[in-house]
Amino acid sequence: MIALPQVIRRYQDLIQEAISRIEQAYGAATIQAVLDGEMPASAELSTISFWFHGVGCTAEFDGYHLNWDWSKDNRTDEFEAWKIWRLTREHSDEFGHWSDLQQLRTGFQELAMQGVIESVPGSSVLFHFVEGH
Repeated sequence: MIALPQVIRRYQDLIQEAISRIEQAYGAATIQAVLDGEMPASAELSTISFWFHGVGCTAEFDGYHLNWDWSKDNRTDEFEAWKIWRLTREHSDEFGHWSDLQQLRTGFQELAMQGVIESVPGSSVLFHFVEGH
C-alpha cells in the first residue's frame, strides 16, 4: 500500500510536471503571466490542457486531472484533502484506499498529529510538509 506522504508528493510532482509543460509552451505558468497577457488563461496543447481560475489552475495530461492554487508567496507545495482526492479518485489502482475522501482526511489528521504536515496559517484546510519531512 502506498503511504500518504508518497501520495502527496506524487500530487506535488504532477503539479510541477504540469507547470513545466505549460512553461515549455509559453515560457511562464503563473497567474501573473495570465494577467499580464503573456499567456492565455486556458489552452489545449498536444501534451496538456489547462485553465487558470482565481488563484489556481486545473490541468489534464497523461490521464491525470489535477487542481492547485498558488499561495500568496507564489508557492505550489500547499495541499488539501479535497484536491488530492480529485486526483486519487480517478486512479484507485495507483493510490489504493487514498481514493476515498474520508480516508484522506483521516490520514491528514494523523500526519498532522505526527508532525509530518501542518496547517497553513489562516487556513483550516490547507497543509504543507513540516521542514525535514
